[in-house]
Amino acid sequence: MIKSIQIKDFIVKRYPYSILLLFCFPLLKENLSSFAFLIFGLLTLVVKFGASNGEKTNKKILVFTIPFWIILLDAVLYGRLKESGSAINHALLFLLFPTVFYFAPSHLFSKEKLDRYFNLLTWVCVTLGISYLLLFVLNKPISSLIETKYNSSLFRDFVYSETKIFSIHPAYYTSIVIFCMAYQLKKNTINPKTINIIILIFLYVITFLLLTKLNIVVMNIILMVYILFHTSISRVKKTAFILLIVTSIILSLFFVPGLYIRFVEIFTSFGINPTGVAHDSTNIRVAIYTCDWEIIKNNLWQGVGFYDIQHQLLNCFESKYHSSFYENHKYLSHNYFLYILLGSGIVGFTGFLYFCYRIVNFALKMNSFVFYVFVLNTFLMCCIEDYFYRQNGIYFFMLIFLCYFKYFDSVKTKKIETS
Repeated sequence: MIKSIQIKDFIVKRYPYSILLLFCFPLLKENLSSFAFLIFGLLTLVVKFGASNGEKTNKKILVFTIPFWIILLDAVLYGRLKESGSAINHALLFLLFPTVFYFAPSHLFSKEKLDRYFNLLTWVCVTLGISYLLLFVLNKPISSLIETKYNSSLFRDFVYSETKIFSIHPAYYTSIVIFCMAYQLKKNTINPKTINIIILIFLYVITFLLLTKLNIVVMNIILMVYILFHTSISRVKKTAFILLIVTSIILSLFFVPGLYIRFVEIFTSFGINPTGVAHDSTNIRVAIYTCDWEIIKNNLWQGVGFYDIQHQLLNCFESKYHSSFYENHKYLSHNYFLYILLGSGIVGFTGFLYFCYRIVNFALKMNSFVFYVFVLNTFLMCCIEDYFYRQNGIYFFMLIFLCYFKYFDSVKTKKIETS
């Protein structure tokens, strides 16, 4: 009995450290980040039911499991549970994260704790960026850092295809970087430090080097909005900072390898169908979106079932494009909103829009610059990627969103108790 009490006491005291593992996910392979979540989830249940303090929990958090139920219900209605196994598995974190965080104690989500978590995530992103650069220099001549290949740079291609130690896609990594930059901006305003500026500059540079077009644009817009509307510096200084940002963008177009090519590609390839081996990220996306809408128009109300999306898209590619871009790649919608509409039709899509509405509604209640940036960038990423289909996308979103949700809920509860 005494030994059992000692074990429970040991777990309770060290349990708060387990959540830190979740914020290391950009450095981890997907199976390891799943294992980190499993550890946190099991310890949460042990602490909740083994040493319960009678804390009330907010059941509203379970509304954020909606995307999982859309995909599961679609599989049941189509009678394709087995065939939909992959889609259900990719949506499983929509069920697991809110469920585990529902039981997680509120003391894990104080403002001080959130600062600690977000600081750790920032340093993880910095470590990953430095690791990319070191690995590149160790494997390639340093001069190749400024070389391009086709419509990209050797550095981006190396990070995307050759860094086997890390598995996170550059677009997903830079979306996390944008959140960290917004957090560092706010943090530096409250408590200015040289290290915060150094981190901001490094994350700014690594985002340019990785050539994720949307995140480069979003990052610079965020910087300018923050300087104009969220700082109290003089107009002269604001103008100087904006001019500095604009100048850095112009110079980057000429000196960052592949950046100019990547942006010019949008205009030169937009109206040209992929043919043979002549294809790039722009006309492939246009081809995918064209087929997305073609399939949606023919299956607007009921969708095609999540189990059949890849097959339907492949049939469309084969009938419309004589190109090699789809031969060795199983494409999805490249837009998570369209993914839901393709799979479940209007009914499922309406449920997903309600999920998005609840997110926006919560963001308005939070009224936080950093959280606004996080939500906006998430929705934008969902417009160009199957963002919530990939583990890193859903893991990042649910982790940050639910941390804010638990923090806001605990603050609101304290206000009610003290009023």
